[in-house]
Amino acid sequence: MDLLDQYPKENQKIDFLTLDVENMEMDVLESNNWQKYKPKYILIEERINIMSCVENEIYTYLKNLNYSFIAKTPRTSIYKYNGTL
Repeated sequence: MDLLDQYPKENQKIDFLTLDVENMEMDVLESNNWQKYKPKYILIEERINIMSCVENEIYTYLKNLNYSFIAKTPRTSIYKYNGTL
């Protein structure tokens, strides 16, 4: 997410990130500098049922980055970072 680097702030922390990018969620997630930016919560618009959440690419990607799937609404999956910010 080059946008974050274009407008840097000293000691910038992101508590909440929401993605609604019309099937480009993985592109956006993969473009982030995870060493530098670790949002505490990530909301992602995903039109999948709760049973398939743990089988999808986004879940696996975020799990490997120490995020847990914590909730699902009809259109949104919610993840929480488990590490120290």
